[in-house]
Amino acid sequence: MPVRYRRPPATLVGLVILVLGCDGTPTNLRSINVGAIEATMVTTGAEPDPDGYRLVVDDAFDLPVSTNGSVVIRDLEAGVHALRLEDLASNCQIAGANPRTVTVPRARAAAVAFNVTCVQFTGSIRVTTTTTGAETDPDGYAVVVDQDDYYPREGDPIATNGSVTFTRVHGGEHSVSLEDVARNCTVAGSNPRAVAVSPGIESHAAFAVECQQSGALRVIAATSGTDFDLNGYTVAIGTARFDTAAALPVNDTVTVALPPGDFTVVLGGLTTNCQVTGTHGRTGIVPSADTVEVTFDVACTAADQLAYVDDSEENAEIYVIKVNGADRTRRTTNAASDGGPAWSPDGSRIVFRSDRDGNGEIYVMNADGSNPVRLTNNPEDDASPAWSPDGTRIAFASHRGGNTDIYAMNADGTNLVRLTSSDGPDSDPAWSPDGAKIAFMSYQSGSYDIYVMNANGLGLTALTSGGDDDRSPAWSPDGAKIAFSRGCYYYCEYDLFVMNVDGTGVTGFPLPSCDEADPAWSPDGQRIAFTSQRSYYGSGCPTSVMVMRADGTNVTLVTNGNASAPAWRP
Repeated sequence: MPVRYRRPPATLVGLVILVLGCDGTPTNLRSINVGAIEATMVTTGAEPDPDGYRLVVDDAFDLPVSTNGSVVIRDLEAGVHALRLEDLASNCQIAGANPRTVTVPRARAAAVAFNVTCVQFTGSIRVTTTTTGAETDPDGYAVVVDQDDYYPREGDPIATNGSVTFTRVHGGEHSVSLEDVARNCTVAGSNPRAVAVSPGIESHAAFAVECQQSGALRVIAATSGTDFDLNGYTVAIGTARFDTAAALPVNDTVTVALPPGDFTVVLGGLTTNCQVTGTHGRTGIVPSADTVEVTFDVACTAADQLAYVDDSEENAEIYVIKVNGADRTRRTTNAASDGGPAWSPDGSRIVFRSDRDGNGEIYVMNADGSNPVRLTNNPEDDASPAWSPDGTRIAFASHRGGNTDIYAMNADGTNLVRLTSSDGPDSDPAWSPDGAKIAFMSYQSGSYDIYVMNANGLGLTALTSGGDDDRSPAWSPDGAKIAFSRGCYYYCEYDLFVMNVDGTGVTGFPLPSCDEADPAWSPDGQRIAFTSQRSYYGSGCPTSVMVMRADGTNVTLVTNGNASAPAWRP
């Protein structure tokens, strides 16, 4: 039998372990200053420990012992020794002291007995299933006792009409659930259900299951117009028992088997240039052994274009793409980084920032990417260009004065004027639709807030305050709203917000686990394009250009992967 040493046995001359013979008398003891201990285990009661115990000697070593049996530990130095019985089941108790001392005489064996009493502490649960109806589950079900919501485990199989018994279940209340039930079958009563277990008693849990002949839902998409959604649509289906989803091409059908009964179906995933006639959500009843149809009529119009930044390759470049994800075209190609595109009011040119001449400067090019022209020439960085509504002026941020401030110049780069001179950095200028004002973000109050000023730099007014990090203002085409991004840098996400032009009526559109930035209103004011990206603590958000309706609904992906800074073509 294995012996485990816990420390060098200081009081041991030698060690021999001998299981006693039938007469219980140890043999071959040497007549020197050593003796032995005869330890006897006597266990009574119900449910004794199936693994036995461990006997610890002098905290030096331990050895396994059976629940009813004896061992002799030989060649122990005469004197006092300590014995301790360990690894008892929770339903077993030792009578008397534990640990206890034993005096070992010379050349003889000292006897010690450990009396252990165990009590019944487990019962059993017998689970039965009774299944009726049509189209019963051919694979049967699974039964789980005390399912873990965080780490679900597989259950024990049970036939559609059968039973399974769980033994050695601790006394108390337990949860019993019937799982892997086919969609067309319904469990009567609660599932899971509570079952009380008493020691030594078999408890029962009976599940009655009724199955019905399945029906089907056929969803039809009838799409007309132009610039269809490249990825098709999604269909979300809800029933009393479960929810499911399916992909649906733009002019096609999808059929889903469902149990008879009420259903809801919602068409989603539409690009923002496509609209459903009527409601997106429909309701109905699935008949048994039959199919019900739902048709969604979708009309698509010509898709608007977005300029954006793509840095999926070695350096950031400017691309143009339709809002339905089609016709992605590169507009800049060079070894430096280009960014911050903004369209001229007539849509014929794009102003942008580029590092191609060694530092950030403002450039302008034709809409097709031809004829790039440098507009600024300064050793410090220039960025965030924004075209005035009449096309004559360009506002931008520059560090040329020792601090990042807002400047404005003619569209050809002449007549440069400094508009701000605050202590903190100012950036992200955005013209009001009438060209009379410029909104921008500034750190002059100790946090980034949204400010507005007259186009000549006078009449400065703070629209936001309070310590949040507010960035990237964008005027709505009607001049009534300003969209912006708000967050707190390190420990929370950035979300999109919209407020009135006087700073009141702030409304947020949070999307979970992602940062939203760079809002841009569509020319008709009905949609907002933005950058969605991984937050400081979030996950699952590759940097993407997305579009939503101005009320925060119908969020759709335009292009995925290292895409940012969208700008609508007028």
